[in-house]
Amino acid sequence: MLPRQRLGVRHVTAALVAIALVALVGCSGETSSSSNSASVRPSASSASSSSTPMPTPMTLVWSRIAPAPVSGGYYPPAQAVWDGHEMLVVVSQFDQKTCSETLLSYDPATDAWSTVSDVPVPKGCYEGTDKAVWTGEELILWGISNAAYDPATDAWRKLPDPPGGAGDGGPSVVVWTGTQMLGWGGGCCDQQIAGGAAYTPATDSWRLLPKSPLAGRHAAGAWTGEEMIIAGGEGYAGFSPGGEPHVVHFADAAAYDPATRSWRRLPSMPIGRGGGYYTVTYDAVWDGSEMIVVGGTQTGSDRPLARGVAYDPSTNRWRWLPPMAFPRESFVADWIGDQLIVWGGIGEGGSIPSSGETYDPIANTWSQLPRSPLRARVDAVGVWTGEEFIVFVGTDARTLNRVPASVFLTDGAALGPA
Repeated sequence: MLPRQRLGVRHVTAALVAIALVALVGCSGETSSSSNSASVRPSASSASSSSTPMPTPMTLVWSRIAPAPVSGGYYPPAQAVWDGHEMLVVVSQFDQKTCSETLLSYDPATDAWSTVSDVPVPKGCYEGTDKAVWTGEELILWGISNAAYDPATDAWRKLPDPPGGAGDGGPSVVVWTGTQMLGWGGGCCDQQIAGGAAYTPATDSWRLLPKSPLAGRHAAGAWTGEEMIIAGGEGYAGFSPGGEPHVVHFADAAAYDPATRSWRRLPSMPIGRGGGYYTVTYDAVWDGSEMIVVGGTQTGSDRPLARGVAYDPSTNRWRWLPPMAFPRESFVADWIGDQLIVWGGIGEGGSIPSSGETYDPIANTWSQLPRSPLRARVDAVGVWTGEEFIVFVGTDARTLNRVPASVFLTDGAALGPA
């Protein structure tokens, strides 16, 4: 293992930025499988686990954190989890000859990073990506590493190889149920996997999921507490006469119940939504009563979708959300106690968002966040600690068209109470 190295002291941005909260109304030209009006919803406390609700945007400020101890290019985007005390981060770094994964930790109380260890990686980074879950005891990686790290013992253990049919290179959707890690879809390179698997740490064993009603794709999804829901995604729908695959953004959806080991087909979203392979450009979160899906693009368009949708399992219906002030893709998103936060990303024609936004499901409104001290970026990583939202690393959005000279960023900031 590498020696643990401590870095940094937080430089706090003390100024409070005044923000006007804008309630955005829905467009009249779109229809859905349910009403566009806001549904009757539970209180915010029931939409969260034990995390503290985020204050309103008017009372939030950004503060810079110490830069992450990474150098050179990193691919694919980092994976991060909150273990209750520190943020555990896995970064894949590469050059023309070598590829490695490194586990880092960040302690908000001291604003210090630690280089924890190398990750045991049996394959090259170009053969897929890792997805991470936190079980309450371990960080589990599924993809190119298939390993678990226990902070209490500072030790890695190798997982058995995932079963064939679950997708080489890692799934696109991974969730933790409380007892199992479920994953579905994804795959390496040009693969469009339609299979999935479940890993049970108690028995250190894998099991293939039953066949899904969905075609293979790279998609987004969320865990509801009872089901893993997959909605939309990018995949193939046949081939052109010249043999080129016809790429589509799906609208269909399905839910998997691990208690009954069964899938059920859900109503389709009002519109197809997808974009991206390893870095799916839209996102889905569970708010306690609905799965909220935002961002991404439509088939045949590079224009990000302004309006998201929400699925309510109790009514088995989708509803439109009001539009974001800045339609975007390749952003970071998370549920922060009682709001959905989206930050970063990129808009139509390479346009750059000036700030992030939060969505309040109870009020059914979007509000702008204070302007961040960070440079605009895509594929950043975000973690909700229960007290603040930490954003870091990513690719400079203004350098995306300079391949292979894209600028990889190592800085970060935290959004929390003033």
